[in-house]
Amino acid sequence: FRDARRMDIVVFTLSAFATVFIYLAAHRHSPIKPRLPVEGSGWWAWHDQWKYLQSTLAFSQGNLEAGNHWYLPGYSLVGVPFVHLTPANPFLIPNLLCLLAALWLSGALLAALVPNWRWARIAGWLTFFATNVAYSISLNAWVIPWTTTLAVPLVLPSFSVLSRELPAP
Repeated sequence: FRDARRMDIVVFTLSAFATVFIYLAAHRHSPIKPRLPVEGSGWWAWHDQWKYLQSTLAFSQGNLEAGNHWYLPGYSLVGVPFVHLTPANPFLIPNLLCLLAALWLSGALLAALVPNWRWARIAGWLTFFATNVAYSISLNAWVIPWTTTLAVPLVLPSFSVLSRELPAP
């Protein structure tokens, strides 16, 4: 590779493509994935997951009745545009996008924490990939709908900002 930026682009691109492939395969082969968007189907049988779906379906129909919305609306709202695209799991695409954002942000965070280390961004991406994508138990936390899925890409930038505010050692 002629320059470091090109190497960064190649490593991130390969990591991102592998992440998409592994994530979609994990979702496809999950023995607990829902077949239908109804309570009791797959992980929609679990209380939290059912409440996310119930809220998303209600929002998608313009229903704002409090009985349909158990948690804060952020995570439920990100699923609304996908109710008709991936009806059995409207969180499939938003969770994948959050996973990809977290991958990118992990590299950015390590680069902010160790600004003089040439390999920081790549090390951040590969560490995130190894611990969140290649490790199936961690990957399940991204495949199965959880509100933390949306929280991770929102929290990681705050760590990066905070790292700039800390005094140098």
